[in-house]
Amino acid sequence: MRTLDEVIKAMETDPVPMAYTARLSVHEDIMTDALHYLKEYQKILPLVPSLINTAIAVQKKGKTIG
Repeated sequence: MRTLDEVIKAMETDPVPMAYTARLSVHEDIMTDALHYLKEYQKILPLVPSLINTAIAVQKKGKTIG
Protein backbone atom coordinates (compact mmCIF):
# COMPACT_ATOMS: atom_id res chain seq x y z
CA MET A 1 0.00 0.00 0.00
CA ARG A 2 1.28 3.46 -0.89
CA THR A 3 1.64 6.31 1.61
CA LEU A 4 -0.78 9.24 1.69
CA ASP A 5 1.87 11.54 0.23
CA GLU A 6 2.57 9.10 -2.62
CA VAL A 7 -1.12 8.80 -3.48
CA ILE A 8 -1.63 12.57 -3.47
CA LYS A 9 1.44 13.14 -5.64
CA ALA A 10 0.30 10.47 -8.11
CA MET A 11 -3.21 11.92 -8.29
CA GLU A 12 -1.85 15.44 -8.83
CA THR A 13 0.40 14.19 -11.63
CA ASP A 14 -2.27 12.05 -13.30
CA PRO A 15 -5.75 12.93 -11.97
CA VAL A 16 -7.30 9.78 -13.44
CA PRO A 17 -4.67 7.03 -13.31
CA MET A 18 -5.49 4.20 -15.67
CA ALA A 19 -4.98 1.61 -12.94
CA TYR A 20 -7.70 3.21 -10.83
CA THR A 21 -10.20 3.74 -13.62
CA ALA A 22 -9.69 0.32 -15.17
CA ARG A 23 -10.01 -1.55 -11.88
CA LEU A 24 -12.57 0.60 -10.08
CA SER A 25 -14.52 2.27 -12.91
CA VAL A 26 -14.31 5.61 -11.10
CA HIS A 27 -15.26 8.82 -12.88
CA GLU A 28 -12.88 11.78 -13.12
CA ASP A 29 -15.02 14.04 -10.91
CA ILE A 30 -14.97 11.46 -8.13
CA MET A 31 -11.17 11.23 -8.39
CA THR A 32 -10.98 15.03 -8.13
CA ASP A 33 -13.16 14.95 -5.02
CA ALA A 34 -11.06 12.15 -3.55
CA LEU A 35 -7.87 14.18 -4.08
CA HIS A 36 -9.49 17.16 -2.35
CA TYR A 37 -10.48 15.10 0.70
CA LEU A 38 -7.07 13.42 0.87
CA LYS A 39 -5.40 16.83 0.99
CA GLU A 40 -7.77 17.95 3.77
CA TYR A 41 -7.03 14.74 5.69
CA GLN A 42 -3.31 15.33 5.18
CA LYS A 43 -3.63 18.80 6.77
CA ILE A 44 -5.33 17.57 9.96
CA LEU A 45 -3.38 14.32 10.37
CA PRO A 46 -0.55 16.00 12.36
CA LEU A 47 -3.11 17.20 14.93
CA VAL A 48 -4.29 13.70 15.86
CA PRO A 49 -1.59 12.87 18.46
CA SER A 50 -2.31 16.11 20.31
CA LEU A 51 -6.05 15.44 20.28
CA ILE A 52 -5.52 11.93 21.62
CA ASN A 53 -3.24 13.19 24.40
CA THR A 54 -5.80 15.85 25.35
CA ALA A 55 -8.59 13.26 25.45
CA ILE A 56 -6.50 10.97 27.67
CA ALA A 57 -5.63 13.83 30.03
CA VAL A 58 -9.27 14.87 30.33
CA GLN A 59 -10.35 11.26 30.87
CA LYS A 60 -7.82 10.88 33.69
CA LYS A 61 -9.41 13.89 35.40
CA GLY A 62 -12.76 12.09 35.25
CA LYS A 63 -14.37 14.48 32.82
CA THR A 64 -16.06 13.82 29.50
CA ILE A 65 -15.44 15.49 26.17
CA GLY A 66 -18.37 16.88 24.27
